[in-house]
Amino acid sequence: MNITRVSRFVLCAVSLLVALAAASPCPAQDLVVARVESLDGLLADVEAIGTAIGQPVSKDMLLGMAGGFFGADPSSFLAMDRPVAAVLPVEGMMMPKTGVVVAVPVTNIEAALDALATRFPNHTVNGEVHTFSPDEGPSLYLTTGDGYVRVGGMADLVKRIDPLANGPTGSTTSVEMFLEPVAPMIIASLGTMKAQMMSGMEQAAESESEVPYDPAAMEPIFDAYIDGFRWLVNNTSSIRVRLDVEDESFRFAKDLVPRSDSELAGFINAQKGGLPKIAKLANQSAAWYMAGQIKLTDEHRQGLT
Repeated sequence: MNITRVSRFVLCAVSLLVALAAASPCPAQDLVVARVESLDGLLADVEAIGTAIGQPVSKDMLLGMAGGFFGADPSSFLAMDRPVAAVLPVEGMMMPKTGVVVAVPVTNIEAALDALATRFPNHTVNGEVHTFSPDEGPSLYLTTGDGYVRVGGMADLVKRIDPLANGPTGSTTSVEMFLEPVAPMIIASLGTMKAQMMSGMEQAAESESEVPYDPAAMEPIFDAYIDGFRWLVNNTSSIRVRLDVEDESFRFAKDLVPRSDSELAGFINAQKGGLPKIAKLANQSAAWYMAGQIKLTDEHRQGLT
């Protein structure tokens, strides 16, 4: 079987899925949330990781690079000991470069505004929103309050979205993607994804491949994967990635958070001892674990054999 050819079909299908998911956003829901517990902690983690991989970088070096961008020492207006957070709401995902809202802690708001003015020559104020416009390119919108500046590329989102609303995650750095807001769109696109994959398989079967494809034999396998993916999306609330650096140790964790009323949540809650008990039953050296149930119909079994 030509793996490269199959990979292209899969990539095409996944790209189509993402495009369809982005076509019909739902209002006022978060899609991706990133949080850093403090700028000092983030810089310390970058230093530790850089040293571990043989590419040392210092806090002063990073602040110097930021100072070069702003034309001022950022430590003179940034609150280095408070959280930083960024949110991409569902309604902003059509424009990921401008739809993100970032909350940055500051000790001196006026100094922060002056620093931005050195990079964006056109500064206007309309009510609570500051607009910084370059000579060319998109504008930057900003609001201030509670010791923070909230910055983004869409004025309406900057006024309404609070990136800090989700609270701490218990890790130095975390990124969480919420599937529930886009789950209906993903599920609806699975049929189109399968059609694209089958079309590619049929074209491959008609080509001069050394090992011809048999779409009829492959279809039950695709159905099994799609059914499993549909179940996973229907049962998942969010996927969270967390990073912690302690001394010379790095801890990288990936969490799949089930929906509260899902089959997966019911399975986990039914286990004596809960999720920690399940984790202890797994091989601790394994690359990944899965808790749940795999269900195959007779049709799937026949296709797989």
